[in-house]
Amino acid sequence: MDRGYDSNDVFQFIHKQDASFIVRLQDKRYLKYQNKNYPVPELALRRKGKIALETTIKGKDYQLKISYINVELPCLPKVPLRILTCWKMKT
Repeated sequence: MDRGYDSNDVFQFIHKQDASFIVRLQDKRYLKYQNKNYPVPELALRRKGKIALETTIKGKDYQLKISYINVELPCLPKVPLRILTCWKMKT
């Protein structure tokens, strides 16, 4: 789902359905990490990518670095979630 679905109501609904999901988060979204709330961009900058990945998107090759961070949404306390960060490497 895209950023338009970055909504507490949507997250709570999906969680009640016991479904897996991926959502591109808005920059204004806060996530709980190590018992503190942080904006998504600040958390993303803490990780520079441990997993290297090469991919082709629409015929163009990219080298990416990917990391993840275990977090919680304030609207879903005690529900473990994972944020993925993806960085395009300079070519």
